[in-house]
Amino acid sequence: FKDLDDLRQFGLQPDGAVHRVGYTQVDTEARNWLMNRFRDMGLEPYTDAAGNSFALYSGRDRLRPIGIGSHSDTVPYGGAYDGALGVVAALAVIEALYEADERLHHPLEWVNFAAEEATMAGGTTGSQALTGIFNMAVLDKAAWDGRPVREHLLGAGLEPEKILEAKRPEGSYAAFLELHIEQSDRLEKANLPIAIVDGFVGIRRYAVRFDGTANHAGTTPMASRADALVASAPMIKFVRELAVELGIVGTI
Repeated sequence: FKDLDDLRQFGLQPDGAVHRVGYTQVDTEARNWLMNRFRDMGLEPYTDAAGNSFALYSGRDRLRPIGIGSHSDTVPYGGAYDGALGVVAALAVIEALYEADERLHHPLEWVNFAAEEATMAGGTTGSQALTGIFNMAVLDKAAWDGRPVREHLLGAGLEPEKILEAKRPEGSYAAFLELHIEQSDRLEKANLPIAIVDGFVGIRRYAVRFDGTANHAGTTPMASRADALVASAPMIKFVRELAVELGIVGTI
């Protein structure tokens, strides 16, 4: 809990929100604080070309590492635990092994993904770079604050054109484990402390335009009106009803 509270101080706002967006100065400060914890254990953490942070705790055998971790960046004025819990929990696992002088058969690699929140136009920036699927065209698109993504990377001391150098070969990890907060209320309602994820949300986004006619609000007869919001209302209702029928999520 102390580690979570300490990490929360990086970007903490007066109203309790945390503003620690990827590639900002406060994001870098938080990452350095986390990496210093590994240096205290005699490990050598490092940052790759995408800004992802790593620390390797060796195992007994020469096996592929098990990746553990999450991300420490937040959405603008977000919460204190999304991503942070997974990063701090993974740190605690390695600290516990270090203090007990224990090694697993597999090495453990702590991973703190960069800009995992969708603040850099293309979504999960660091993990996309690590898997080699990052679209370089995203560098010139607007990030959360309207500036091009490449400016954010440059501001963090990274070289945007080298971001794909962060790619890891397929099969680099034996497994990857992430502890994450629940983002709904199913566990809470069931009074369960933890569960195993058995599916992921696949996202599709659509932009629909409804054209109406601007006219005098007070005197134009109803039969002559063409309000765009009225035209959109049936579709809004349809999306909700379809999502409920299929057991999926549909938001507008």
